[in-house]
Amino acid sequence: MPFYRNREGGPNLLILHKSEWNRLKHQATPPVSPTEAPPKNAYIESMIEKSQAWIKTWPDTVQGCVANAETKREKQRAERIALVKAFARKKVSKKNTEAVQKAKQMIFEESCYGNKLLSALRESKALEERDAQIEFKNKIKSQEEVENKPTKVVTFCSFELDKDVDAKGDQQKCLTMQQAKQNLELIQKKKDEAAKIKEEEKQADLENAKLMKYILDKEQEAENKLKELEKEALDEYAAEHKKSKKERAMWEAEYYAKIEQCRKEQEELNCKIKQVLNKINKEAQNPAMTKELYDTFTKYQEEEKNRYEEFIAKSLQKGEIRAEKRDRRQKDKLKQDRDNNVAVAEINKTLAEYVRQMECANKCFCDRQCLIVKSEKERGTKGKETDTKVKPPPIFTPSNKLTRALKLREKAPTPWTGSGVCAAPAHFAQQANQILAECKYKIPARKVVDEFWRNNGFDATTLPIPNY
Repeated sequence: MPFYRNREGGPNLLILHKSEWNRLKHQATPPVSPTEAPPKNAYIESMIEKSQAWIKTWPDTVQGCVANAETKREKQRAERIALVKAFARKKVSKKNTEAVQKAKQMIFEESCYGNKLLSALRESKALEERDAQIEFKNKIKSQEEVENKPTKVVTFCSFELDKDVDAKGDQQKCLTMQQAKQNLELIQKKKDEAAKIKEEEKQADLENAKLMKYILDKEQEAENKLKELEKEALDEYAAEHKKSKKERAMWEAEYYAKIEQCRKEQEELNCKIKQVLNKINKEAQNPAMTKELYDTFTKYQEEEKNRYEEFIAKSLQKGEIRAEKRDRRQKDKLKQDRDNNVAVAEINKTLAEYVRQMECANKCFCDRQCLIVKSEKERGTKGKETDTKVKPPPIFTPSNKLTRALKLREKAPTPWTGSGVCAAPAHFAQQANQILAECKYKIPARKVVDEFWRNNGFDATTLPIPNY
């Protein structure tokens, strides 16, 4: 056991290993009895939790009924939420479709063809109203003619009117008596039916009371049975708990015995390790071995230093060689550039001389024996005109007819070409079909449809309108 002596006169120290210190600490505290030890059996706790979870799934227990009611309530709530969301989505989509249809209708009514179709519809309705007014006027006129027409007076004897009065009175009396008899029979029948209904209701109430009593008795029996089952389950659980408690006590005793045995084995192992370490420390304190190690280390350091210096020298030598090569390449490059510039200058000089000579080649020259200046070109070709005459370019002047058509197109309103959301040909066909169905006089609306077909390249086959 190492011991540290303080040379300055202070307290001396005793150096202990960690395992030894833990052993001393454990030995200083009183041992814990197995009965006082906290329960560490996680298996039993997990089994208890699992049994409680199983109890919640049983339909004949309170926990099971509560759990089933909660799940049922959650399911109903989820269904209601889903129903409300679906209704909201349907309502929003319906509103969106209505808004789109309204916008389409508004844009169509504001377009040129929409205005024309509405005008045709108004014209048709006005004509229908006019026809109705004419018909009503003719009817009034015919009634006035009938009223003003003279009537013929028929003459007959008044004493023949009272001929069958007595027979009619007897017949009316018989009918009245027969109706009274039928009414009495109906009233009696209603009374019998009401009495029968009351009797049936009374019997139904009695049967309901019997059924209610039977149901209450059954519920009481079920409650009693549930109480008995709960009592049996509690007794069984208490017995199992007692048994598990004994088993746990036995297991804890074995567990702590094993722990004590392991601790003793660990202490023995620590002692052996300590002995080996002490032996190694004693061997390490040998001065001869220390000197040998020091010499070896210094020798190794010197070798490393020499190797490093040699590496630095080689690197410097390589750097000098690379710098010399780089300088040589730069000089060669400068020389080559200078030679290239000289060659280019000579070529440019030659080209300039050639260009100067070519410019002077077509100039006139003077002969010593003649005062007339001559040229390389022949004189006969200068004043002669060519036989081929070039035609003048055509004059593209605008025609009056095309100009007038262009002005008319510029002033005319833009046609409904079928572009946009609500200006589709299918939408136009749908609206035109509805308006034609409402119109009695269809000629103005047909004119609008014909104009649309003509301007947009449709016909009755490509864009059919059933009510055309």
